[in-house]
Amino acid sequence: MAIVFLTFANISLKAHNPNTASAVISRINGVWLVELKISQEGADYALEKHTGALSIHTMEPNEFKQLYLDYVIQRIKINVDDLSIKLGQGGIRLGSHQTDMKFELLNFPAVYSQVDACLPLFSENSKQNTAFQFKDEHLVFKQVLNAKNDYCVSFEKMGGTFERIEKSDMSRILYMIEIIGFSVISVLLIFVWYRKKFKAQ
Repeated sequence: MAIVFLTFANISLKAHNPNTASAVISRINGVWLVELKISQEGADYALEKHTGALSIHTMEPNEFKQLYLDYVIQRIKINVDDLSIKLGQGGIRLGSHQTDMKFELLNFPAVYSQVDACLPLFSENSKQNTAFQFKDEHLVFKQVLNAKNDYCVSFEKMGGTFERIEKSDMSRILYMIEIIGFSVISVLLIFVWYRKKFKAQ
């Protein structure tokens, strides 16, 4: 926790760093939103690399905004339990050093357990770090997303806190599902075999 705190503090102190961004998911007056703050320098580099354009600065302002929005929307993947969350129409405010974006999360459920978030924003930048926060009233979950964790994080709401789900835990869950599935299929096959044998007699 101390390392995460210091990392967030470092990112906050170096907001001008072209390889940083922040993403905050929160519920405001009953509406779920994702709000992004992005270093313009890093975004310009990533967008040029993504599009193959020599310079995005030659684009018309509206064309550039749409390119920017489309790029970001494609890189926000949020699942809540078994539900894929849809983004509403986005708002964007360009600045000389920072761009702000905001999207409504249209179908975020009122009651939820597990959240899976993948935000490989500007992963074209080799040292990209995104300070991710999830806020639900007094509960807050924080995680720095970067290449080391594939810009993804999973966590669950347990009582009065959020608990991160480690990859090893996910693997164990999938393994248990496979074992249970195999056991159920085996029992069904044995049942069918005995039933056919009984009829044959």
